[in-house]
Amino acid sequence: MAALFQAELLLAKVMIQAVRLRIRSKMWLQAQDPMDLNEKEMLFKKATSACQHETIQRSGNKHGRYSKCLVCGKRWVWEESSQTWTEPKASKAPRQLPLPSSSTATTWLDKGYTPAAFRL
Repeated sequence: MAALFQAELLLAKVMIQAVRLRIRSKMWLQAQDPMDLNEKEMLFKKATSACQHETIQRSGNKHGRYSKCLVCGKRWVWEESSQTWTEPKASKAPRQLPLPSSSTATTWLDKGYTPAAFRL
């Protein structure tokens, strides 16, 4: 048992040294906590599986009734004629970006930068 404890301490020291040498980030070190492993596995499973639409926000006005899943953002519209929730029809086609021109292109030069040799 003591050998296992010493191995765990050595591993922790090596991981901390990797963060100090900036080989890894602090977030990487924080993500290595085994106490949170079950919660992280649950969140990963939830993120990679299909949404169950557990939390729904409903709204309505004089133009119709609407609902939206707060987890995945999917939307529905209430159809009075069929008495069902349906996905809304796309109202507009996505607009394309304008072609690049000299007026819309950005420059990569930093006008505020002056080399150290020219600073006084």
